[in-house]
Amino acid sequence: LSRQIALVPQAEHIPFDFTVLEYVLLGRSPYLGMLEMPGPADYRVAQEALALLGLPDFAARPVTALSGGERQMAALARALAQEARILLLDEPTSHLDLSNKGRLLQTLRVLAGRGTTIVFTTHDPEMAVLAAQYVVLMRAGEIVDLGPIETVMTADRLTATYGTPVQVVRVDERPVVLLDPAGLGSAGG
Repeated sequence: LSRQIALVPQAEHIPFDFTVLEYVLLGRSPYLGMLEMPGPADYRVAQEALALLGLPDFAARPVTALSGGERQMAALARALAQEARILLLDEPTSHLDLSNKGRLLQTLRVLAGRGTTIVFTTHDPEMAVLAAQYVVLMRAGEIVDLGPIETVMTADRLTATYGTPVQVVRVDERPVVLLDPAGLGSAGG
């Protein structure tokens, strides 16, 4: 099963002082026998995953010394090293700066183009618009709406989902989600 499905959790406790390369090599575990050490092909796959995510210079750094965003990218590299056909991502943009969000988005597009199925959760409607083809909107554990991005990502549906007024405007033919300042009231004090 772990050769078919890879998971990137929102946060993960790493109890050992692995280097980034050692941590990414954990993604090769489904291909190794009991007590078998990774071989040259496993190292190649791990290094390719690091390169794809812009992390080759991080290989010798301890994972525990990474920032939250760097750790998130290392977790994604570990999942990529699994070479699974299905990738499950829980809040993959948590802790990421704009540069790494862009790198993540590009990586997801490359993977999707190769036939990888990607399922991710996000509280960031912009990430959904940029990365997804199909969306399921949920509020309090209940489905609010589901369908293609173009039909689901509307101001009314997103306002119902987030419980706060939003606007959806089009920029370069794609929807952009904004908080609706008119509906937020005054901060007064």
